[in-house]
Amino acid sequence: MIEREQLKQEIPQITSETGVSGDYFNELTMLRLNFFNGDREKILKTIKKRPIKKYQERYPVNLFKNVITEKNKDAVNRLNQLADKINQFAKDEVFNDAEFVSIYNEMTKLIYGSNFSGQIDIKDFGIDK
Repeated sequence: MIEREQLKQEIPQITSETGVSGDYFNELTMLRLNFFNGDREKILKTIKKRPIKKYQERYPVNLFKNVITEKNKDAVNRLNQLADKINQFAKDEVFNDAEFVSIYNEMTKLIYGSNFSGQIDIKDFGIDK
């Protein structure tokens, strides 16, 4: 008989430095594109329609192996907090560029580690912190 644990899937694209799935970045992809297009209204609509999932929502423990590990537990906890902050923009119906960039950059660092170079430079958008 096959045990339930054996039926679980491996989480895709685990980053060696962080233990977090690089696939989780896909939660941010549409927001990032809309941000670069300058469409803040569309960002709020996107978040309302499809809120950022917490890590365990994207990778439910009943379907995936090793969702939370000793290596990634602090990063996952912080990612969940940051997902809540992004989702709060839609609830408040207010989008803050500087706060979004800060959250986005922190999330990418938590996912990919210290060597990730795809962060947003807020100065490129003429935004003051």
